[in-house]
Order: sequence, then structure tokens, then C-alpha cells
Amino acid sequence: MKEKTSKRKLILIICLAILLLVGIVIGYSFAYFSASVINGDTINNTVVTTAALEIEFTDGPQVSLVNSIPGTSVEKTFKIENKGTEPTSYDVYMSEVVNTFADKSDLVYTITSTDGGYSTTSEEQVPAANKKIIESQVINSGEEHNYTLRVEFKEKFEIQDDNKDKEFSVVIRVNEEKDPSTKTAVDYIKDLDNNSDLAYDGTADNNLRYIGANPNNYVLFNNELWRIIGVMNNTGTSSRNSESLLKIIRSESLGGYSWDVTESGINNMDGINQWGESTYEDNTPYEGADLMRELNTDYLGNITVGTDGYWYGGIAGRKETTMPTTLIDTTAQSMVESVVWNTSSPTNNAGTFEDYSSETFIAQNVYVRERDGYDGRLCTSGTYCNDTVNRTTSWTGKVALMYPSDYLFATSGGTTTNRNECLNLKVNYSGWGSSTYSDCKDNDWLNISTNEWTLSAYAHIGTPQTYNGNTFVISHADFVLELSDGYFYGYNAYGAHGVRPVVHLKSSVRITGGTGTSADPYTLV
Repeated sequence: MKEKTSKRKLILIICLAILLLVGIVIGYSFAYFSASVINGDTINNTVVTTAALEIEFTDGPQVSLVNSIPGTSVEKTFKIENKGTEPTSYDVYMSEVVNTFADKSDLVYTITSTDGGYSTTSEEQVPAANKKIIESQVINSGEEHNYTLRVEFKEKFEIQDDNKDKEFSVVIRVNEEKDPSTKTAVDYIKDLDNNSDLAYDGTADNNLRYIGANPNNYVLFNNELWRIIGVMNNTGTSSRNSESLLKIIRSESLGGYSWDVTESGINNMDGINQWGESTYEDNTPYEGADLMRELNTDYLGNITVGTDGYWYGGIAGRKETTMPTTLIDTTAQSMVESVVWNTSSPTNNAGTFEDYSSETFIAQNVYVRERDGYDGRLCTSGTYCNDTVNRTTSWTGKVALMYPSDYLFATSGGTTTNRNECLNLKVNYSGWGSSTYSDCKDNDWLNISTNEWTLSAYAHIGTPQTYNGNTFVISHADFVLELSDGYFYGYNAYGAHGVRPVVHLKSSVRITGGTGTSADPYTLV
């Protein structure tokens, strides 16, 4: 009897040891996962309205899983109500997708609706990019469709170490479908936001931008190829209305022209970094930068500045470069909106000047500083800074240049450095200009093989007399893109660099055809 009892004890000990060993192995495999489910309102508005629909999210439209263990799930509930008088249809997107899971099949979703909405028939793999998850769902006037979206990190009962420290997040967006004959160009592009060529920039305005090395964003404008930068939200117009407008840029440069030129004795003839009209300190009028006046008079068909057929082109104090022969025709002019352009300096951080080599000089911060109301004037005396022009931080007009942030947000990143990593890199030679991070510049369609002016003023920290006229000059150098190397640096405003005009199209402009390729560009009316 004693012998049998001892054997039983031995078997029990062995079983416990095996269970302990299994527990240690499992614990070793999954110990690094800390369950953390974020399902909060990171976007303030929880009720979104369209022409006929009202969309209500229980706690904001974002769904996230961060460092979660297998078997973790999160649910998002939202309601779509038709408050119009006619039946309409809508699409639902997983937008602004961040999915760093190594094994994408580990992450699945289902959609259920019990009152006439759409439901999935089985679980589907969560996308790695923007995706339409409900398409052309009809909802009658007065009806509600209530939805539950469930996202799960599947438990496969195997070691899933490859998804250590991975994250997933999306923003749920609902687009009301509209009659194609009345759909504006803005609506047209927004309805494509499941396309991998498009991404929201995550700024306070959350603009929808074209990204990647060569997206299908070509448009026929002025009988020549231009390209769509994106849908810019909260754009002020000349009547001070805030609208979502399509922003486009000429596909090719007009040529090499100066940003601004000054006469002998003013800023060492290097120009002035004030884009729009202003005043001198004695309150007499200042006309604005030479390029601003050339683009908004001559280029729009009102030949005033280049009456002799020439624009300023890199020779200090002299106008000797032939002006463009292709100008904006009357049909194209009728499509262009006069808007408020932001001319704050990205190197001026709330009154404190910061060099572009700073670790904080990254895409989101550049976007904020372009708009935060601090100018690019740093010095007020000396050979290089003796102009008396009052700087402004906005200008209202039709034709300008791209912002530095337009270039930064146009990247899709690549396999070595992804988009999010690119947007968090400083944009000087050791960041975007480094061969280590070539994915950023090589997958940015705004990158062309020539230096190019941007709209923003540059202010360099240092003593102006220690710099000559070809490098960073404090109060009169402007941002120029070293596009062959993919980073920014300051350059004297009189220098001759590429000029690609940028305009915003009126909200009434429609896309009537084309597929957006260079061979078959979108057509406008």
C-alpha cells in the first residue's frame, strides 16, 4: 500500500513539474505583452454630419490595440442616421491605418448590424492600409443603422513572438455617396480615401494628401499637367470662409527665378523674406516679394512686372531672365480661388528661433509653425539685415508656392524607414538628407532633381557677418528644397531656384474624367 502511495505522489510531482514547465514557456513567450486597449476619443467631435447623414460614435472614431496579448479584442459602436428626406447610400472606411503587426493574419475584424445595416459573414483580416469596409449601403429617410466593429488579436495557441511591441490603430470614417453629376473635385478625391496613394496627415486640420513615389494624382489644368497635393481643410478664402479645397502644383518647374531681389545697400543685395504686401517702418507701402508679384500679375495674364519680358533670375539687383511663355489662361483662372496663405517661419518656435537641424524640426511641428503667427525676421541691423520692412504672417492671393510641410507629408516611406518614421525625422542633411533614410525622399513624389523654392521664410541663428551671400543669411534667406538630396536649407532670396506654382481650386470645380495617371489625367470643369 505504501509503495502505491509513493508512486502516486511521484506521478503527481512529475505532472506538476510538467505543468510548471509549460507555464514557464508560455510565460516566456507572452510576458512582454501588456494588455492595453485604447478605445478613446482622440478626435474631439463624436458626432459627424454630412449633407443628409449624422454619424455618432460612442467614444470617438478611433480604434486601437497597443502591446496587447493574443485573445485581446476591442469593440467600437457607432450609429448612422439618415436625417434627409430621400434615401441615400454611404461608404465606411478604415482610415489612417497604422498596422505594424508582423503577421497580419493575427489581426481580424467583424462588423455586425441588427437593424438593416451591413454585416460581415465571417471574420476578415484587418488591412495594412486604408480600406473601404462597407460599400454603397442604402439607408432610407428617418432610418438608423447601428454598428458594432470588433477587432481581435487572434489567439492561435502557438508562439506569436513576432508581434511583440506591435500596434494597430484606425479612424472610422463615413462618406455619403453623392450623385456623380454633382460631385465636386473635393468629394471625388475624398471618396478615394481607401486608396493607398492617399493618407490623412494627422494635423489639426487632418488634410487628405497624395503620398508615395508616383501616385495617380495628375490633373489637366491650363492645358498642361499639374498634380494634386491633396484636400486642404479649413482653408480661409478671400471672403474669410473656411473651406475644404483641392490644392494643386504644376508638374514641372517654370524655370529658375529669384524669390526676391534688393538693390545695392539693402540686405547686401540678397533680398527680403517677406512674401506679401506690407509696409516699411515709416508706414509707406511695400509691394511684396518679386516672385509673388510676378506670379500674381504676369503669370495670371496681367503683364505688369515683366513688361520688358524678364523676371529676376539669380543676379543680384538685375532682372535678366526671360519670363515664362506659358501663362494661366482665362479658363484656368476662373477655377482658381483666392485664399489665405500662411507665411510664418518654421524656424521661429513661438518667438524663439531654432535651426533646422534641431531634433524638433519634424513634419508636424513644421506644419504648426507655418501657421502660428511668428515671422522670419531675426536681426534688424548690419550689412545683411538693414531692410525696414514689417513682416506679416499671412497673405491673401491666388498663386504661391508649396509649404515645406507639403513636401514632408508627401512621403509614403518604404520598407526600411516607414512613413511614420520619416515624419518624425528632422529634415536637414543628417535626417532626410542621409542615405540611411533614403526611403523618405525616394518615396516622395514632390521630390524632383532640382533645387526648388518653398513659401516659408528662413531665419538663421548666428551673426550675419560670418556668412556670405551664398549661404544662411539671417533675415533674408528663404527655405529652398535641396530636392536632389531631399532636405531643407536656407538660401539667399535672390538665388535662382526652381519655381512650381501652387493654387487652390474653387469648391465648385468638378472632376469629369480621367484616371489620374500622367497619360490619362483627371479633367476639370
